[in-house]
Amino acid sequence: MSSPTANEETTLLDTFDSRETHELYNIKPHPITGRLIDSYPVTRTKPMRVLCLGQSRTGTMALFMALKQLGYTPYHMSTPLGSPKTNLGLWREALDAKFYGKGKLWGREEFDKILGPYDAVADLPAICFVEELVAAYPEAKVIVTQRDVDS
Repeated sequence: MSSPTANEETTLLDTFDSRETHELYNIKPHPITGRLIDSYPVTRTKPMRVLCLGQSRTGTMALFMALKQLGYTPYHMSTPLGSPKTNLGLWREALDAKFYGKGKLWGREEFDKILGPYDAVADLPAICFVEELVAAYPEAKVIVTQRDVDS
């Protein structure tokens, strides 16, 4: 991913602004539930096989690259930060539900939408949903990366 030019630079708040995501992808809140994820048209196309649930900076990018080499289609934080910003607003909605009690907590149905074309997941924001992902995909293998705090 190349560095943004002066005209392309955005603040972190802009990057995670779900209003911008609505405009980019014409995602409107579901008329009954009010949730964006319920209007998102993507669904699971391959089974979830690997959950890499280590914190950032513990080798998740190397693991992401290794999974790609092995033929997996992994989802990593670099995925939505690339162009286009596919589903940052959806992850924000999931975080709001979990940590602020805004809306229904996510389960397999919701994760299948946001992670539908991927068979592995690593790094943020997935690590914010360890228990939920393990419950949603009990058949998936789990990898937990660690790093010495002094390294």
